Amino acid sequence: GQYYNIGNDQGSTLIDMAREVASHFKPEPDIILNAAIGVVTPRSVAVPDTTAARRNFNLTILTDTSTSIKRTLMWYQAWK
Repeated sequence: GQYYNIGNDQGSTLIDMAREVASHFKPEPDIILNAAIGVVTPRSVAVPDTTAARRNFNLTILTDTSTSIKRTLMWYQAWK
């Protein structure tokens, strides 16, 4: 079988994603970095490769990450 990244190719760090999600909650939750004992991880940017989905399915990215997170949280809150 095949697998496809169907997100977008907008790079972001984990902390940026966590801050974006946290910003939609009141009070805004604390974000704890490098909480593992003795493990320090470098900051890196994740950029999904959407090439196969673009090629095989004509994927067009219409929604940015921030809007996607907001809509996902709104959907979740409406259904919980």
